[in-house]
Amino acid sequence: MGDVRVRLEVKSLGRTSLTFSFRVMPLDEDLDHATGTRTIVRVDPVHRRPVPWSEDFRRTLDPFL
Repeated sequence: MGDVRVRLEVKSLGRTSLTFSFRVMPLDEDLDHATGTRTIVRVDPVHRRPVPWSEDFRRTLDPFL
């Protein structure tokens, strides 16, 4: 396929989850080759339970929401 660009967009930031969307396009036009969304959950590695995002993380994402 050659070189492509990927556009990411933050869709929502929950207490413990983050959902973003993506678009894969050629370099020279806004024609979607692939689209999708992903949701990730912040998990405590010791207790293996969801934990809230830090305030620093939330502040970092504020401009993108």
